[in-house]
Amino acid sequence: MFYNCLDWTNRELVKHLKKFGCKTKLIDIHKFYLNIHLKNKSKCLYLNRVYPSEKSINTIRFMLEISKHLENLGLKIINSFDASFIDYSKTEACSILEASNMPVPKTYLLSTFEAAKLLAPKLKYPKIIKADTGGRASHVYKVNSKKEFLNIVQNLLRSHLIHIEDFYEPPEYVTRIFVLGYSFEMAYKKFLLRDHWKASVSKGSKIELYNDISNKLCKISERIAKLIKAEIIAFDVIEAENKPIFIDLNLTPVFSRKNLKFYKCNPVEKIARYIASI
Repeated sequence: MFYNCLDWTNRELVKHLKKFGCKTKLIDIHKFYLNIHLKNKSKCLYLNRVYPSEKSINTIRFMLEISKHLENLGLKIINSFDASFIDYSKTEACSILEASNMPVPKTYLLSTFEAAKLLAPKLKYPKIIKADTGGRASHVYKVNSKKEFLNIVQNLLRSHLIHIEDFYEPPEYVTRIFVLGYSFEMAYKKFLLRDHWKASVSKGSKIELYNDISNKLCKISERIAKLIKAEIIAFDVIEAENKPIFIDLNLTPVFSRKNLKFYKCNPVEKIARYIASI
């Protein structure tokens, strides 16, 4: 298992993999080097748990190179190179989903401040600005004017490509949907932070199991997972304007021990059981 952060979710995953009889080796991506001439003929299954919130873009690129090399050798990695590439690029995710007529925000991608200055006067505000590669609600901003837009973009461009999308006013919560093995597992509501438009469990959002989620939304989520070949995936959805808007996806979902009582199950144990069954 490749990882960049040995947090509770990853430690719990290793514990349950061992419980289900999986011999598990931890590989710190920061201490790993790839010898492309080494032909690995083992029957190992590899797991990518390097989060998009990783600070080093080079590390993200390195993990993608590793994924592709393993697949070239005929080895299986969860999630696949193609799926992981989508996980590490919010714009790529939106592009693929939109091409398949899935509901996503209108999106732009920027790489230079010159392009930002040309785009800024054409936008209708507010807008959401994100680092194209990121997670855990880091580098996510709501901007209400051209001036705000240019200030945020200028600073963020020093380290990231810029992902821009339409802002949708969420209700009291954002819906998180968890799909495993292309099948819906559970959904819960992530309530907005106090005096804020953002919902993030890592930042302190309260959650509640979403028992009456629509079957249609569950089926859309399963269809997206199959489309991008993501065996483990979570979606963030805003149920706005009488239709769901998929605002984010995460192929390395993180869970919290303190929230197990709300999940009514242990989703990390479910992931481990699924991996052990392959």
